[in-house]
Amino acid sequence: MVIILLLARPFNQAVELVKIISLPMVVINSVGTALFISVFDSVFIEQDKEAAGHVRLVLGIADRCLPFLRHGLYSKSDVEAAVHIILDESWVSGAALTDAAAVLSASGLVPSCAARLPEVCRRTIETGSIQTAERSDPDDPLSEVLRTHSAVCAPLTQKDGEVVGTLLVLVRKFRLTHEVEYVFVGGLAKLFSTQLELAQVDNQKKLLQKAEFAALQSQINPHFLFNALSTITSFCREKPDRARELLIVLSTYFRNTLQTGEYMISLRQELEHVKAYLELEKARFEDKLTVEFELPEEALERTVPSFILQPIVENAVKHGAMGSGNVGRVIICAHNTLRGTEIAVTDNGTGIPPEMVERLHSDLSMTPGSVGMINVNKRLKSIYGVDNGLIIQNVPAGTRISMVIPYAAGQRLEGEAS
Repeated sequence: MVIILLLARPFNQAVELVKIISLPMVVINSVGTALFISVFDSVFIEQDKEAAGHVRLVLGIADRCLPFLRHGLYSKSDVEAAVHIILDESWVSGAALTDAAAVLSASGLVPSCAARLPEVCRRTIETGSIQTAERSDPDDPLSEVLRTHSAVCAPLTQKDGEVVGTLLVLVRKFRLTHEVEYVFVGGLAKLFSTQLELAQVDNQKKLLQKAEFAALQSQINPHFLFNALSTITSFCREKPDRARELLIVLSTYFRNTLQTGEYMISLRQELEHVKAYLELEKARFEDKLTVEFELPEEALERTVPSFILQPIVENAVKHGAMGSGNVGRVIICAHNTLRGTEIAVTDNGTGIPPEMVERLHSDLSMTPGSVGMINVNKRLKSIYGVDNGLIIQNVPAGTRISMVIPYAAGQRLEGEAS
């Protein structure tokens, strides 16, 4: 309207014209501005919705796939299940998981019998970044499918950024951009990588626990074997039936010690091993050693680390009860608490000096015979956390050594303390 007033002549007619069109122009311009802003906002809203949809898709696929990757890339069936989930839950035409040397599992249009890694996967492993491929050499496993599809490949990493494999997807060609596929594959690969790293840490922890268990199993005390055989020999002439019974007990003890393959067993099974050991010691010391058990039935079904109790009982007999100068007494008991099942071994010995207790809690070796106790303490902390090691107390009647086996998530047993 200003331009009309400046350029139109005669001026009075220009003014009249402006009066006529001013209101309609103001209304139309306002409506047009409102429509422009509305369209502009709708574009951003749609982009936000699309981004949110992609995030939901990635998280949904990851939620279904991650349980299959708890053991890393070593289980073929688990890897196949993860690949099929990616194909079924997304718009991609093919998907594959690889390690650093070969395709582990492929679905859709990705060849499952490739003799070597596709070139795009090799580039991803070399660079450690997301790579795409629109075409490849004739001998590449993806050469045929890349005529109509594009490949997007993201690295799977573990600790320190080491690339251990790739996630490969195929999408239809002739799209203006692969930004959506970049976000999808990159986000999914990062979540997978986190799970693989956790699987590696968990596997290393289990290997360490098994190594400690094997070390504990190997500590067969030659003096105990010598004393047991001497005891059995003394019964051979006067009490041959008792000697035969003790030989069976001894064979049971060493069979359990040397051939226990399960890392976690029930407390009932662990007590069978302990009772075999105590049967031999009671035959040796006769009336000089008494043993009492205070174990409710529900506690016997709790799962405990194998060979976790015998070193504590052995310590109570050798260094506690039989060192008191009186009739040795050992009490093995268990009860449920708010934290878990507490298992305790009490003897009527002279107690453990405070400095030795401190060294044991610090995992410092005290004597050759204390290695088993230190190992038990380390295993408990490794499995149940640093706050769940051995609890050593000097009580008026001797020494009490206990441990707490925490409940599994949400678990409570009968007889739990209120």
